[in-house]
Amino acid sequence: MFLGAFNFDVEDARTVLRDAGFRSVRVGTRVSSARFARVDSPAQMIALLLTAAPPVLAAINGAPGAARGAVEAAVGAAMEAMRDDDGVVFPVQTHLLTAQA
Repeated sequence: MFLGAFNFDVEDARTVLRDAGFRSVRVGTRVSSARFARVDSPAQMIALLLTAAPPVLAAINGAPGAARGAVEAAVGAAMEAMRDDDGVVFPVQTHLLTAQA
């Protein structure tokens, strides 16, 4: 099941590889940090993060003012909770799948 632009179900990915004939399928997970030093507003953060998901960005931009304002307020609160002296930083999780043909 595809869960979003940057998210997928690891077990589904593992199954796809096995069903395609790969063996020794392994999944490694790493957590690192994403830092945004020059993002000052919720609107900038939304636009930056959704660059890879234009339909979602278009939906947010096309939403009525109150709904768009609510999204920006929520993003703004999250940004402040993750701000340090150098900008906004938050964890990102990456899955690396390896297999043998």
